[in-house]
Amino acid sequence: MDPAAADRKVRRPRPTRDIATLPAPAAPSKPSTQRLVVSLFSAHPLMLERMRLQLDQKNIDIHAYLLPVGDRFPELELLPSDVYIVDSYGARAIELVIAYIRARQSRPQILVVRDSFENAVAFPLLFLGVRGLVRYDRIASELVRALYAIGSGAYWVPRLQLAQFVDYLLERFPHPEQLSPLIHLTSREQQVMEGLLNRLSNKEIADRLTLSERTVKFHVSNLLRKYRLRRRYDLVFHILQHAAADPSLALPLD
Repeated sequence: MDPAAADRKVRRPRPTRDIATLPAPAAPSKPSTQRLVVSLFSAHPLMLERMRLQLDQKNIDIHAYLLPVGDRFPELELLPSDVYIVDSYGARAIELVIAYIRARQSRPQILVVRDSFENAVAFPLLFLGVRGLVRYDRIASELVRALYAIGSGAYWVPRLQLAQFVDYLLERFPHPEQLSPLIHLTSREQQVMEGLLNRLSNKEIADRLTLSERTVKFHVSNLLRKYRLRRRYDLVFHILQHAAADPSLALPLD
């Protein structure tokens, strides 16, 4: 960015549509009694209002932050939230927003909204620890559901893209069983985790460890409970994502 541009007066974009014409908020597919606190970040007032209207439900408390256009990032009184939703309005800008959140909140749950998420865009965001990706044209149908999914410990990333990212990470970590488990595990849980990281089925893990499949399922359930995740694939991704958090491994955002 041109250094001189940072000193220019921040200009607010003109709304192209009236707020009243925005689509009405869609209810989640399954009503939830879980109460969530959500922080919204965008440099565009219309997008900020669109997201706020979409989440205007009795079980969601909202904090909205209007950011300056460009690469500058203001000092904010960042309030603790269950999920942080960031409008991706620029590569450098979103890096600054995510870094700012992560520096002030322990293990924040971050969801990004954007016009598209091809791998060249999605992979760097996943390297930054983002847990959810929602396209602009799917805000009405997905944003609330994604919010509750992430708040309950899941990832909201297209399954094929998540699989491609895991494959990409496994190329960087050819021996995933050597990765840190991040939390304390029993020796047997560690062995089952190694099987999961090598993408073995329950039966294959059972055969390798001379256990019954039922016992392996029990240990897998315990691992998901300890990590507060819902699916075994999310667990594998979670371990690999944290291993990739090393700045020397990160990918640049285009």
